[in-house]
Amino acid sequence: MHRSGTVHSSNGNIVLADVVGDFDVSKSNGGVTVSHATGTFDIETSNGPIEFDGEIVPGGDNRMKTNNGSVEIVLQGTPSVELDASTSNGSVPSKLPILTVSTGDEDHLKGTIGDGEAVLFVRKSNGSVSVQ
Repeated sequence: MHRSGTVHSSNGNIVLADVVGDFDVSKSNGGVTVSHATGTFDIETSNGPIEFDGEIVPGGDNRMKTNNGSVEIVLQGTPSVELDASTSNGSVPSKLPILTVSTGDEDHLKGTIGDGEAVLFVRKSNGSVSVQ
């Protein structure tokens, strides 16, 4: 089990599984998949999807950003985040109970899931963002 790390790559996919800690992941072309993860995450890719399935720890600032590709986030454990998620072309549905702050726009979702003990900032240019 990894405890922390920085991962940078130009082409191909990045897969992180069974990790714990603080992670900085950046990618130029290709997707990023994170599964069975616990910690704080800064994930960015220019062209490719982001798939996150894990637990975000209280007190952390988390960022997930892609220009082209979907963003699918499955929050494990007892999610407790301040969510700020938006896309230029698409929608931002949440399957989790969320106390929303109205943005007046279906492509921007801002609100609190649980007690809001961590920050989750999601930006997407083309496509949808899914939070569950």
